[in-house]
Amino acid sequence: MAVFGVLALVSLASRRGLAQLSDQAGRPLTPVKSVTGRSVGAALLSLLAIALAVGLRIQLTPVPHTNPPVQTPLQWDSPQTQQLATAACMNCHSNQTRWLWYTYVAPASWLIVSHVNSGRDEVSFSDLNSMPTFQKSSLPNKLADDIRTGQMPPTDYMLIHPDTQLTASQREQLIQGLQATLAKTLPTTNQLTSTAGPVARQPQLKKTPAC
Repeated sequence: MAVFGVLALVSLASRRGLAQLSDQAGRPLTPVKSVTGRSVGAALLSLLAIALAVGLRIQLTPVPHTNPPVQTPLQWDSPQTQQLATAACMNCHSNQTRWLWYTYVAPASWLIVSHVNSGRDEVSFSDLNSMPTFQKSSLPNKLADDIRTGQMPPTDYMLIHPDTQLTASQREQLIQGLQATLAKTLPTTNQLTSTAGPVARQPQLKKTPAC
């Protein structure tokens, strides 16, 4: 019964706002003006204020943006390889991440820092010596496979960083350059590096989202 009572009151209020009523003298009254637009505007302002307050509040919860010391300096085979790898790989797979301004704005900062940490845990070119021997020995072919098949760099990363959208020839150049660099940096991988023809499928690196 209470529900029907509420519905009746709402119906009555609507009729008063839409119909012209007459007073006791028979004179028409001015229709009640709708306050819907004003209410919506006030609601939007309230939501905006709440969103702004929440946005400012979460900025007070920072996350560490780290670049630990490089433990394994890479012996680049050429400046061209270094340039390609810096653009396509090193932001998420080294301790030389470029922390741009938007990486400090929450909540994007939380996601980006998490992605970088995940990429470093998977493969860090700044700490190759700490990798298990079996992982170091398979790394040249894994890199070639992921780069050649388009797994790396990830698509969402390329959308934010257009300079990492490599052509087919640039991908092959990066593969050969990284394999040569690994052979110089980690001599034990030299005999396992294969730069020609298709490579055997290896467990792929996890796709690290955009940084």
